[in-house]
Amino acid sequence: MNARKLTEHAQRRKQQRGISDLQVELILAFGDDHYQKGGASLSYISGRKINQLREALDRIENVALVKTPTEGIATVMHMERRIRSTEYVA
Repeated sequence: MNARKLTEHAQRRKQQRGISDLQVELILAFGDDHYQKGGASLSYISGRKINQLREALDRIENVALVKTPTEGIATVMHMERRIRSTEYVA
């Protein structure tokens, strides 16, 4: 997990509650923030958004991005056949 550093308390609770790093990353990426008293915020993924994510995942097979060397996205495509990749070593 590299998006944000968990406090020791959060690390302990995550382990005790069986919450995975991937689940935390998904909430950070797709969750909605609801601000709380004292300046903190509660982040979670609503049931509606979970349904939208499920639908998107059901249609994601064979979808690919072509990225530029600077991590920009050059194009998006449906892969209709196996793609050969070439690795160049500088």
